[in-house]
Amino acid sequence: MEEGAVHGEDDPQVQEIIDKMRDMGEKKYAEGQQRFFKNVVKSLGVRTPKIRAYAKEYYKEKEISWDDVKTLAVKLAQQPWLDIKHFSIELLACYQKIATDQEHASATWDYLRDDLLQKGSWGTWSCVDCLCSRLLSALVSARQDILEDDWVQYTNRDKWNLWVRRAAAVALIPLGKKGRQLELIWDVTDAMLDDPEDLAQKAIGWLLKETSKHSQAAVERYLRERHGAGRPLTRTFVRYCLEKFPQAKRRTLLELTSQDDPAKKKGRPGKTRGKGARKEKDDDDDVEDDDVEEEEEEEEEEEAKGKKVEVVGSGRYNLRAAARPVAAAVDDDDDDEEEEEEEAKVKKTRRGARRNKKEEEED
Repeated sequence: MEEGAVHGEDDPQVQEIIDKMRDMGEKKYAEGQQRFFKNVVKSLGVRTPKIRAYAKEYYKEKEISWDDVKTLAVKLAQQPWLDIKHFSIELLACYQKIATDQEHASATWDYLRDDLLQKGSWGTWSCVDCLCSRLLSALVSARQDILEDDWVQYTNRDKWNLWVRRAAAVALIPLGKKGRQLELIWDVTDAMLDDPEDLAQKAIGWLLKETSKHSQAAVERYLRERHGAGRPLTRTFVRYCLEKFPQAKRRTLLELTSQDDPAKKKGRPGKTRGKGARKEKDDDDDVEDDDVEEEEEEEEEEEAKGKKVEVVGSGRYNLRAAARPVAAAVDDDDDDEEEEEEEAKVKKTRRGARRNKKEEEED
């Protein structure tokens, strides 16, 4: 386990959280976290259900104001451990009701974007995706004015770093999965097609994959039109887009777009990847998918139970708020089945890696 802390080590609030999280950590689990990341990460070995449960407990016991918790979250996000960074997100998510209301929504996005994402405090795909699934997706779904205020601008590589750009795509996944805001999804994807970052390509591929669950024909039409227009379509992006397509259709579209990858157009050979490297690549986004899919399944269950869905605003990107009520700040869902959840994720990761490997061999 790593010792010490940075940017707040003398703050009793921060140290209390670090000490508590260290006590909950598992050395073996901490060591296993590294396989999901290409860069070195530090982990105390605390499993996600425990992080989430502790955040809710802390929220209820401390009764910190929204302004104070934002300050605390910045300090926590600057710590070197992945678990502590995730705790900062889970704690902010406990304040979803106030963070997404009409008075605070715009300022909340400014804070998340400028004070945390752009500064790199949440500089891993797992933090960005956790933020989107726990808070940012609900925010943009509830407050249309944020999306209407030129949301596509956050894909600009000259102004925004990778984490802001990835969040701009991933935050739209719940909407795409329900067949909403397709024009905005196309605009964001168009703006990121030539983004050189692998994690950006995975983000828009993942976005269209989830969108295809509801609007497969629209996603196919999008790919064919961009292919016909000569737009760059990386292999990574296309493979992720087509993951939920029938096998025959997937093969047809993969073949159709096979020469659209900028690397092939420039005559560069594809990357040579060893067996272990391929598994690491696939594992990354299988875990990403699990996080948001879990949240979406919860939303669908609530919608099926007759939860009211708020309609906010009108205009080009007219939104129905997410099925999960914005007012639902904190629930008391049972996290006791953490072992089963982790096992299920591992199994899905292995299946995805085997499937992608088989398809590559066949290609």
